[in-house]
Amino acid sequence: ETFPPIPEPLTWAEICQRYPEQQLCLADVEYVDREENEIRTARVIGHGASMDIACEQARLFQDRFDQVTFYATRPWIHLQPLRPQLVLDDELHELCFGPR
Repeated sequence: ETFPPIPEPLTWAEICQRYPEQQLCLADVEYVDREENEIRTARVIGHGASMDIACEQARLFQDRFDQVTFYATRPWIHLQPLRPQLVLDDELHELCFGPR
């Protein structure tokens, strides 16, 4: 059985440039700051638009790396839950609650 070559280690900036807005499976991760999850270098063993795609690629390396880390190069957007906004003018107030 032939195995794919082990990818070279890349800096986080290189990873972001090569794999923009993708889900990643990383191996041999070296951290600048482990508590902040700030990556110095890593090997990209899977990437794609979804984590399923990235993990499928990473399976080729499952016997070669003890630990795999999951990241994404697309920015995480924390949205406020959408809430309807209603302006309650006199006419609508009367319709909902009766005359004032």
